[in-house]
Amino acid sequence: MPERIAVIGLGYVGLPTALLFAGAGVDVLGVDINPELVAALNAGQCPVEEPGLPELLKEVRATGRFRVTRQLESRDVYIITVPTPLDRETGGSDLTAVRKAAEAVAEVAQPGQMVILESTVPPGTLERLVRPIIESRVEGLDYVFSPERVLPGRILIELPGNPRLIGAASPRAAERARALYATFVRGEIRITDPTTAELVKLMENTYRDVNIALANEFALAAERVGVNVWEAIELANLHPRVNIHRPGPGVGGHCIAVDPWFIVERAPLATALIRQARTTNDRMPVVVAERVEELTVGRRPGRGPAGGEAGDEFRAAAGDGFRAAAGHGSGVATGDGAGTAGAAPGGEAGPSPAAPAAANGAPGALRSGGIRPGGVKVGLLGLAYKGNSDDSRESPAYVLARILRSRGFDVVAYDPLVRRGPLPSATLEETARGAHILVLVTDHDRFREIDPAAVRELVARPVLLDTRNHLDHQRWRAAGFEVHVLGDGKVRWAWSGAAGAAGPAAAGPEAAGAGVAGAAGHLAGTGSPGSGTLHRG
Repeated sequence: MPERIAVIGLGYVGLPTALLFAGAGVDVLGVDINPELVAALNAGQCPVEEPGLPELLKEVRATGRFRVTRQLESRDVYIITVPTPLDRETGGSDLTAVRKAAEAVAEVAQPGQMVILESTVPPGTLERLVRPIIESRVEGLDYVFSPERVLPGRILIELPGNPRLIGAASPRAAERARALYATFVRGEIRITDPTTAELVKLMENTYRDVNIALANEFALAAERVGVNVWEAIELANLHPRVNIHRPGPGVGGHCIAVDPWFIVERAPLATALIRQARTTNDRMPVVVAERVEELTVGRRPGRGPAGGEAGDEFRAAAGDGFRAAAGHGSGVATGDGAGTAGAAPGGEAGPSPAAPAAANGAPGALRSGGIRPGGVKVGLLGLAYKGNSDDSRESPAYVLARILRSRGFDVVAYDPLVRRGPLPSATLEETARGAHILVLVTDHDRFREIDPAAVRELVARPVLLDTRNHLDHQRWRAAGFEVHVLGDGKVRWAWSGAAGAAGPAAAGPEAAGAGVAGAAGHLAGTGSPGSGTLHRG
């Protein structure tokens, strides 16, 4: 007789997992403590933005094999897929949801049943926390740790197709879990012990975090020596044993930005490289904020509005997120790091004021007009931590917004996919109107459909900072935009030379003038994402 399972936690991973099991013929009880989510699912509404998921929900609901409730019932198998965020006070893992899920299982479990933990946790959590809680009430269960390995936007492809790791506490648990996952997993299934599987999951994401940190340092170095890091990475990756990741404005999401700390938590004296990579990636929003300030009001990079170091300002702006990092002894570097990352390329060896003007043209008037940040509007393109996803957890966009606002800038953001978060998403028109700089933070494909000529009619100053090297820069320049790219030292050197030679100009925030007013009528009704003349097609 097939196993009857309960999936506890119906979020980005739990819901797709439950639906794939149900689609494979398994009787599934979905359990979540969020009453709105439960009501939505019971009404046939899919609360998770993921290609193919609404259709799969409709399909399995029709079979009667998927039921959703807030109350856990006794089942053959309990799969725990609850959140494990970073504890903002201690800097370690917050296992509150795992503990509560284990307590709920203990209330209904019977001997012979099986518990599978899928939530990402510090090594040893299954044996040290979950199992003792349940065995305090009932013994004779099988225990397994089996992590997911998926990419948002491809979850329904990768959950069945990727290799599946099963960390089992006994041979019986291993074979039982293998048979269960084989109902929908087509990838290779490998068996190990629970603690090894827990560490493997963390190693996978930590590898990526360290690689991204390396790419970010390459980007900052490239800006100092006058090299386009995107070209350099492409050429370096031609080497058959080199795979440098892409730099960017910071690392977000519930995995890469969080999981490395779970290793540090268990081995604090053996993880200096992991700590440094986290610090490097966490300071990237500061680097971007310095660039914004440099490209608008022209303040000397590395100093805050009151003369404090950029690292100090990041501590105040990032709040709890930074304190979590600081708990691990990883402050924001201010010497050759965040405090100087926005400095003129090459430091003392940078270009002279007589250097040739950049291909972008002369620097914008704000930079030499003495405008204070309080009169400058920054339009952020993107709130999600990665492209083509609605997931904005731990997104660097929010940290960047807090830093900019702490420096006195007005910040408005547009994201066509993110519907909720600490910074509400405005329309593209609202974000662009009167902006003195647009900053591409998230590499959504939808942003490539934006019509830069229409946006040019709205902005106060046509300046674009692309932190992902994502947009068609030739199109934006053709529309009259001054385009800057994080890590492009060639343009940065040339622009710095032009900035040094630029004379004062009188334009300011009011420069939007009649052009913005005229464009408003032309672009009326373009508030919904992807509609109207702000987008091509």
